[in-house]
Amino acid sequence: MKRWRRTEIRVERREVTVFRAGNAPKAENESSCEVCGRPAAMLGLEDAAVAFGVDLAQVSKWLEEGRVHGRSNAEGQLQICAGSFRQGT
Repeated sequence: MKRWRRTEIRVERREVTVFRAGNAPKAENESSCEVCGRPAAMLGLEDAAVAFGVDLAQVSKWLEEGRVHGRSNAEGQLQICAGSFRQGT
């Protein structure tokens, strides 16, 4: 009688992104949020999703629910307030 072996392989990958005020461009990342008025890093949608370990759909959902907030920059791209992620999620 033949015996079958089953092998299960799991690969887990975790990434941590650290934002520091000293290594970010001042114009986009080191401004005060127009919504909450506090100094905060303003992140693009993709950067916010990567930084907080969620997908773009989740970031959009949080925006719609009002759990996080942001503004449009001069080019019309949405920038998310990093401080609102700490409070709202």
